[in-house]
Amino acid sequence: MNMKLALSAPRRSTARRGAMRGRTSVLTTQAMFKNFTLPSFKPSSANKRSTNKKDELLDSLLRLTEDCDAGFKTRPAERDAIAGIVDELQAYCPKNPLSRPELLGRWEVRYASKPTTAGGPFKSAPGRVVFPGQVAIQEIQEPDVIINEISFKTLGFVPGTVTQVGTITPVSGAAFEIEFPNSTKKVGGPQRRTIELLYLDEDVRIARAVPREEGQEGSFYVFQREGVEFEFDDEEEDDEVEEVRARPSRGARPAAAAAAAARPTQSNARQSAEEARAERAALAEQAKLERARVAEERAAAAARAQAEREALAARKVAAKDMYAELSADARESSLTAQITAKELSALERDASKMIRDAANARRSIEKAETVVESLVEKLEASQADEVALEKELLAAQRELNAVRLELNKTKKALSP
Repeated sequence: MNMKLALSAPRRSTARRGAMRGRTSVLTTQAMFKNFTLPSFKPSSANKRSTNKKDELLDSLLRLTEDCDAGFKTRPAERDAIAGIVDELQAYCPKNPLSRPELLGRWEVRYASKPTTAGGPFKSAPGRVVFPGQVAIQEIQEPDVIINEISFKTLGFVPGTVTQVGTITPVSGAAFEIEFPNSTKKVGGPQRRTIELLYLDEDVRIARAVPREEGQEGSFYVFQREGVEFEFDDEEEDDEVEEVRARPSRGARPAAAAAAAARPTQSNARQSAEEARAERAALAEQAKLERARVAEERAAAAARAQAEREALAARKVAAKDMYAELSADARESSLTAQITAKELSALERDASKMIRDAANARRSIEKAETVVESLVEKLEASQADEVALEKELLAAQRELNAVRLELNKTKKALSP
């Protein structure tokens, strides 16, 4: 007997049948959007009356956007219905939503009015073929950081991720400007755009991209918090828990119960009561099994979400370590290049000095060679003069010797 029962998990209202799986904790904020203060909120009877209507709208929105592949699988009539629901939900957006802590965290794109805008070239027809299994995530961190992330599997089996990091500047209590410096547009969208928050709670966020020019239609996005899944129960809830647990699914009344109700005779009343008790016991047991199955599914989903978060965190840590290592190598290479450049400059200066010294030495040598040549010439001239003088002295000596001989002869002639 197939049956869905409203279990004991708390719901936000009877209109919204969303059961949360693996819910992530909402980050607190102290520094984000300091210019906008959070107004005090006190429940009033008007707010209580509007809760049912709001939850009915949310229930319809979540049903229409369930498994829609971020809007690619929705029909035109469904798009019109979603747009109408979003227009109505704007009335239930909290005042000054930029100051609320629910804004922080990781949000998955559940629906986009223009599906190709939630991922740029990755959402194009060729991009969806080459990079299937795309999941678009937008993470908002304090104080003013926003990260767009698309994960996919290239050709269906090689996992990959592309991120785009930007900053947030508040424009009003419900609008802010996103700027992506040095954007390569891999994730899509311009480098700067204005976003208006249309609705915000713990699990659902609706935002609209404000068009740059009048007359243009801005696209809007429905986000759900990452790790949160919604289950829908088509049964109407009842105030009595025991009756809810014992009630079968709509249109699935057991044949035995119908037969028991159809027996009008007094003799079969006791047997009918026993069959009813046995049926209630069976239904209670089946409800117990159903609750256990749902709990197991929730635990498994929570474990998968936790494993995915841990894997993502590990990838981020590995990327951060790789970036740090590459930065250290780059700094070391830069330092080595600076030292080498200084050494080359010193060598160039030394070489220039050596060239200048060599030129000076060459000029000195040339000057010395000139002086030596002059001295050689003078020495040669002096040697020539000396030879001539020696010849003159020899001639004079011969003449002196001749005079002496003549004198001796004269002396002898004059002696008696």
